[in-house]
Amino acid sequence: MILAGVGSSLWADAGNLTITPATGISATGFARGPFSVTSQTYVLSNAGPTTLNWQANRGNDGWVSLSQLGGDLTPGEATQVEVRINSKALDLPVTNVTATVTFLNIEEFLSDVRQVDLSVVLPGAGSAEAVTVTVANGTMSALNITA
Repeated sequence: MILAGVGSSLWADAGNLTITPATGISATGFARGPFSVTSQTYVLSNAGPTTLNWQANRGNDGWVSLSQLGGDLTPGEATQVEVRINSKALDLPVTNVTATVTFLNIEEFLSDVRQVDLSVVLPGAGSAEAVTVTVANGTMSALNITA
C-alpha cells in the first residue's frame, strides 16, 4: 500500500478497489535471461456499491508491462491485470532493480502499489563448478571454482 497525501489528508488504501494478491513480484535470473518469475496476475475487484474507474501505471520502468491500463468496474465486478517482466529486461546489466506498479481508484483518488523486484546476476554467480585441468607433468587434477 502507498500513503499519499494532499495537505493534511492521508489515504492508506484504494478504497472500494480491492487488489489480490497483496504481494509483489520477486524474480532473479542471469544477464540475458531467463528469469525465475516472469509475470503475476492481479485480480482487481469493486467491493463498493457504485461503479468505479481505475487506472494502472508502471512509471518509467520500461522492463515491466501491464496487460491493461484502466477501465470501469461495476459493483461486484472483477478484472485481471497481468504484470510482466518483458524482453527489455534481457538488456539489463548485472543489477538489482525495482519497479513500482500503481493501481489507482480514480473516483476516490486512492492508490495501492505492488513492487516488482528483479535481481540480474552473472551466470554461475554463487555456484560451484568442477574444472579438470592438465598440469605440466601430464597428470589430471580437479579444481572446484566458486564464482
